[in-house]
Amino acid sequence: MGKKTEIIGKAEQVRALIDGTLFEVLRSRVADFDASDYRDFLTFTRRDLINYLSENPELVMRYFKEHEGIRSTHDVPTMTQVSSEAYKVGWMDRGVLRHEKTFVSLPEAVTEFLFLSLGMY
Repeated sequence: MGKKTEIIGKAEQVRALIDGTLFEVLRSRVADFDASDYRDFLTFTRRDLINYLSENPELVMRYFKEHEGIRSTHDVPTMTQVSSEAYKVGWMDRGVLRHEKTFVSLPEAVTEFLFLSLGMY
């Protein structure tokens, strides 16, 4: 991965990520986006995302509810609530859950899910 280039601000990157429009936003601002590694244009950190989600509890809950328990079994991130205070996030690989982590914070669980989905381990 080369040097990071901030095409859009961190806050806009995070909002677009949560809204599911990140690639459209980047594609509209990066010449030859499809030949680029999109991660070169992402400048937000794990902590930036956790902080944003922590400050927006309704948003993080809505995102979780929309993506909880994805039932696909091949090459997708998954997250589930396992108790009133615990969430599990992992990667489904040919029907097997791998790299499973448990979180007590919903913003941290959603951040892990989003980072997995972007290939940013």
